[in-house]
Amino acid sequence: MSIHLTYVLYINLVCMGAVTSHPAPSVANDPIPVSATILSPKGINSLSLGEWSRHKELILAKRDSLSYAILDRAKCKSDKAQQDLAVLQARFDKLEKVIAQIGILENSDVEYVLKGTSNDVGSTSWDVHKKCIILSVGSTANFIHELMHGWQYETGEIMFDARFNKCYLQDLEDEVEAYRAQYAFDPGSVTNLPAASTLRSMRGITPVWVSGLTNKDGEKTYAEHGRVRVNVNSSKAMLMLAYPQLQQQFITWQETWTMKNVPDMIYKQHPVADFD
Repeated sequence: MSIHLTYVLYINLVCMGAVTSHPAPSVANDPIPVSATILSPKGINSLSLGEWSRHKELILAKRDSLSYAILDRAKCKSDKAQQDLAVLQARFDKLEKVIAQIGILENSDVEYVLKGTSNDVGSTSWDVHKKCIILSVGSTANFIHELMHGWQYETGEIMFDARFNKCYLQDLEDEVEAYRAQYAFDPGSVTNLPAASTLRSMRGITPVWVSGLTNKDGEKTYAEHGRVRVNVNSSKAMLMLAYPQLQQQFITWQETWTMKNVPDMIYKQHPVADFD
């Protein structure tokens, strides 16, 4: 996911700075009221269920094939076989978690809509008109990647702007999680990406590796992503550390503000607890 946050977030931050400079006398030290949409139970859009189920079946099939491969390699006691076994087990465990996360999204209180793309450059965004989350995906590996960003919304790691199709609070750790899940399904879909360093294993997917990824024009794909992990509850100090390019805007904030205080933000009211 590479939809950048800077322009619209800059506008919101400037607006907040103006409020800071001219506070209402009776609430001068109070946070700005949150303008968040309360969403009714929805889950997966009915028109997306066919494609959603197709991707899900392919993930289940890959999980099962890894299970058979694990049983086969476990019969061999060589050092190489044991190394292979550890790699297969890590991929199996990751897909088990992905399958559980799919179940959470299927029962979410926000509607998810799948939108096809002609390539594997996906995105996760908010549809300001239909009030739903759009997962633009190509292959099943790409579906898993964007699914992880949907999961990050569910856990309060990211949020959206109610007025624009923008996603905020993206950081390099979010992409590490997404690429590791993608790798578990199809290692080649990740190892073949243009990066500053060669990727040899799932554990090699780190913030440093992600920061070295480039797009077709040779530009850093995640140059504007947070340098440290942040979420909807992150403090002003953490946000300034994560997004040094926005320090001049964050500096006008009160110390107690979080991204929840930015007007017109969509975020999970009751985040799901992450699990391993």
